[in-house]
Amino acid sequence: MLTWLKKNKFLLVAAAALAATIHMRDHIEVPYTWVFCWAGMVIFFAALAAYVRRTSLKCLALVLMALMLGLWAMELYVSYPYFGQYVHRNIDRETIPAQAASLGQGGETQLEITRIKTRITVGNDYSSEIIYSNFPGGWRITPQYSEAQSAVVFFGCSFTYGIGLTDADTFPYKVGEDLGEHYQVYNRGISAYGPHQMLDMIAGGILDDIAAAHEKMFVFFTTFDEHALRSAGYNIRYPEFPWYELVNGQLVRQGVFGDQYSTPGLLLYRLFKKSQLYQSMFIPKPDRLQPAIDLYTAIIKQSDLELQKLYGARLTVLIWPANAYGEILRQQGLDVVDLEQFFPDYRQNPEKYKIPYDGHPNALANEIVTQAIVKMIHQEENKQAATDNRQQ
Repeated sequence: MLTWLKKNKFLLVAAAALAATIHMRDHIEVPYTWVFCWAGMVIFFAALAAYVRRTSLKCLALVLMALMLGLWAMELYVSYPYFGQYVHRNIDRETIPAQAASLGQGGETQLEITRIKTRITVGNDYSSEIIYSNFPGGWRITPQYSEAQSAVVFFGCSFTYGIGLTDADTFPYKVGEDLGEHYQVYNRGISAYGPHQMLDMIAGGILDDIAAAHEKMFVFFTTFDEHALRSAGYNIRYPEFPWYELVNGQLVRQGVFGDQYSTPGLLLYRLFKKSQLYQSMFIPKPDRLQPAIDLYTAIIKQSDLELQKLYGARLTVLIWPANAYGEILRQQGLDVVDLEQFFPDYRQNPEKYKIPYDGHPNALANEIVTQAIVKMIHQEENKQAATDNRQQ
């Protein structure tokens, strides 16, 4: 046994390096992930070069080792500025069995909800435990009012869903509480979503039952600059997300993002998506990719047109933090609100409005957003009432 170990020690080192690399890819966080992975591959090919006897194979292993060393150096170069900006977070999730819950006034509304308990710890500095309560379909809960005349629908991503916050601290929930029994709020935000999911849901009739149950519908979409990249297929998390393209100026649904990649392409994306080198080479910044901005704008515009055609409703776009997309969307005739105007000290103290070690809006930020949205809805209601009175 000892003889075999001595004879094959370099092969064992190579196997251990490869196993360690695979483990590190999944368990070490950005930006350190591929700094360690490329180093593991350097050791892997160095061990292979020491193990093989054939000259041609030894040369090949040495060339690949040199290539891995070069990639390691480049990864270190592009990742170094981000060192210290990321912290290791331990996340534990526990799904609590679904149960019927009374969420309406007087107990008249019975809905089955699923609760997911998430515990997040960052060393000894920070810990939190959040319970996410979802209706069937994964929609975050909101107060339920069975006699509500108007519906308020929120589309968006994790900002809208309320990642890192209790149910009652999400702004759709707060809006539902503040508006009261005459308005039923629906949270249709899901983490990693973008405008392409919103358009897909609207065109697919997700609002049909909501529109049928209420006399009036207010629809909001919360967005930020990364949504342009998501719309164009960059930084996708799931290949089954809807894929739209502008073809001769016309918006066309081509299928899902997985359709535009070959199987090797998808494997490469999933393999290297945590690499800062890959990100810098193949994932452009939102403001440097005009086709993505054009697509993003067209998708939001089409969502507004679908709302008008199907339900006689209009889309209000909520942008936060403020970015250049607001003016572009306004030029398309869309109703756009820069939420940052309600945070006068945001640029000086942005951490005040973020969850620690996370970056998503905190409860304070959502309280301010809630007040702004409630005011918008009341102003629109008053404007409509004044118009109706003039017409009488």
